[in-house]
Amino acid sequence: MEFNLSAAAIKVAILLLPGFISYSIYRKLVGRGDRRTWEELFIILTFSLVSYLALVAIVKLLGISPKVSVSEMFTNEKSVIELWIVLGACGVGLIAPYLAAYIYNWKLVNKIGIRIRASKRDGFEEVWLCLHDRDDWEWAIVRDHREKLVYYGKVERYSSSPGLRELIMKDVEVYNEEDGRHLGDMEEFYLARQPDEISIEIVRRGSGEQK
Repeated sequence: MEFNLSAAAIKVAILLLPGFISYSIYRKLVGRGDRRTWEELFIILTFSLVSYLALVAIVKLLGISPKVSVSEMFTNEKSVIELWIVLGACGVGLIAPYLAAYIYNWKLVNKIGIRIRASKRDGFEEVWLCLHDRDDWEWAIVRDHREKLVYYGKVERYSSSPGLRELIMKDVEVYNEEDGRHLGDMEEFYLARQPDEISIEIVRRGSGEQK
């Protein structure tokens, strides 16, 4: 019995390989986010099914007849796994995470919902991400409430995961928050603070002095 369970687990892992590969790429593109384990497993399963369905369509167009069908590989415990099908699904599945990331990053589902008035949600999980996703600003005044400092510079990168607020800034001017005294300049600067320890004031294009 233990052997059968182990063999079944290995078979499932091999069949879900396209999903694991696609999800690892997808997570690189959109970040892990705050997903629960069952949600990650569901995404892996979805990527796997999409990969196999796409492969089946391609195989039919090419007129190839595999010895074992994809459905049989999933449903029949005694069926053997044709390695070329799994590898083919892995190859075809490389496209899926990029399409899914495009839909997610550009919030297409939410934009359609807003357009047809089915929703008012913009799709961003945090205002922090919504702020940095906008392309109408680059320069900002960042107030470090913990250290009583103010940084003025160009925001190059920002954190996308929950928790610490991380920023990479360039051409940074540092000031004392209390008296406004100029303390120095930095070419590049990394800042990591808790959400309640910093605030950001946007400098619109053309409204601030740029170097």
